[in-house]
Amino acid sequence: MWWLQSRRSSFRGRIGGVPADGEAPGSEGLGSGGAFPLEELEREGLWWGPQVAHSVLPLPEQFVIPGSRGLLASKMYDTSKNILTNLLFMIEEYGYVLNGARIYYTNRSQPPLLSAMVHEIYKRTGDVELVRKALPALNKEHEFLNSGIMRNFFDERIHSDFTTLATTWILPVDLNAFLPRVEHDIFVHAKVTGDYNVSEHFLKASKARHKAIKAVFWDAKKGQWLDYWLNRNTCNAVYSRGTL
Repeated sequence: MWWLQSRRSSFRGRIGGVPADGEAPGSEGLGSGGAFPLEELEREGLWWGPQVAHSVLPLPEQFVIPGSRGLLASKMYDTSKNILTNLLFMIEEYGYVLNGARIYYTNRSQPPLLSAMVHEIYKRTGDVELVRKALPALNKEHEFLNSGIMRNFFDERIHSDFTTLATTWILPVDLNAFLPRVEHDIFVHAKVTGDYNVSEHFLKASKARHKAIKAVFWDAKKGQWLDYWLNRNTCNAVYSRGTL
């Protein structure tokens, strides 16, 4: 298992400045850190092991903290694949991608952007085996997204004051708008790997989702996409960043 340690730590003298194979010059500073085994951090006194309370969730691969430049734009393909592997691991362990690798994020899910991440890495690398590896997790995430569970969705739309939250009443248009893309991505990924039955299924699902979203969330009179409130059986005209 791996953890990230800052270049400013006692490890900074041992963090190499040479980028991984095929990575762009200067890209080694993107994450402002390097990756180390948890066992090594424990020996250095920077990690106290599972017997001591901590909030970090271990991950199978190295990772970096996002910087100002993109990993794919910097040709850091190996690092991108490692991060993707960590996210796939989260789905296998928890059923969805967490907000972060911390215990207190295990009840919070990220917006469904993992399929797009797989697609972008595949476009840059042509790695079919990576796509094949990702498909079962993407299917599992898709099941979660269609389960009706909403994980701590919170913004200005769901409260009239800070004493009442209405997350279980709202079908948020912005989150639902991701789903046709997820289904279309899985269609493409399954086709790439030769699983044509799954590919055809998700192509139909994506097209049906487009129609359903327009039928439920589009208000033609207002010319506006709106959230749907289940307790009112109607769209709610609350203008926000999510409905623009």
